[in-house]
Amino acid sequence: VLSPQMVSAYALFYIPTNYPKLFFLMNQLPIEVRKTIKACDFIDVGTGPGTYLLSFLDFVEKKLIIGQRVFGVDQSSLMLEQAEKITNGLFPDLKKSIRFQKNRKELSSELGDEKNKKMLFFGHSLNEMGVSEAEKWVDDCDPHFVSFIEPGTPETFKSILAMRKIMKEKGYKVLYPCSSLDLGCPMNGTEDWCHQVLKVTHDPWVERLCQLVSKNRRVMPMIGHIYSKESQKSVSPEGVQKGTLIRVLKETKFSFQWQICLNLDEGSKRNLNHSLINVDVLKKYYSKKDQKTLKKVSVGEVVFLNKVKEVSAQNWQVEVVDFKNWVKKIPS
Repeated sequence: VLSPQMVSAYALFYIPTNYPKLFFLMNQLPIEVRKTIKACDFIDVGTGPGTYLLSFLDFVEKKLIIGQRVFGVDQSSLMLEQAEKITNGLFPDLKKSIRFQKNRKELSSELGDEKNKKMLFFGHSLNEMGVSEAEKWVDDCDPHFVSFIEPGTPETFKSILAMRKIMKEKGYKVLYPCSSLDLGCPMNGTEDWCHQVLKVTHDPWVERLCQLVSKNRRVMPMIGHIYSKESQKSVSPEGVQKGTLIRVLKETKFSFQWQICLNLDEGSKRNLNHSLINVDVLKKYYSKKDQKTLKKVSVGEVVFLNKVKEVSAQNWQVEVVDFKNWVKKIPS
């Protein structure tokens, strides 16, 4: 943030490479929840050059409803200038609905008494400001949704766990990646950490930039969480388990071997933690085309499993189930 040239260089590299992360996160939610989020006021804390603010505008298909506003907040004047320039250039028709502020006090005066639901979004900013400051943002903005996209590191995971506890205390429900805040994380207290891995293909000019700076942006670890004041209605058919893909283990001649995080005891607190289950996704249920799709699945995807056989309590043979209420929109 020391010069306009450096900020522009930063924007040129990180906007196109971080841009798909918000789409990945939204794709893990039911369609009805996505529709509600699309109508929210969007508050991007630590907006930088506007990476996730731009991604949100693309997510809502460049159409804001009457009275809906999008806010970018950042302490750096240079970053805000860059964000405003790019945003106004790409979305000139939305200029009156997009605001930029330097701090929480300025934002509070803008929010006023509007009754729109709000989504408070932290994009690579929780790891910089810390948990206590992030909690102040939640208290002051009183958002309906709170979302985080943070670096996929063990240190950041500790902050996310602390924030998870705070959100539970404030009465929020978790929409992703956990099934419940009443159950603990099975990785808490271990050397492992829960994160997602986004696999993307970039345009050739972006790939060239990645080569020049020696950064792999085709495979991007991240930690994404979404909380809501309302719980998410379950749409799983009877007998189908909903879980989150934690780790791709290996591929064999007969199956794809994954590790899944599940809530095996819905509605009960007897199971104090979510459960990590190793599953074999049997290839015999899928065409060659579908098997290619399964090869490309990203860690962090929400999946629905039909248990075919329980080899042991921690090892199942399964079929991955798809159904219409969870259609996913993949950005180009």
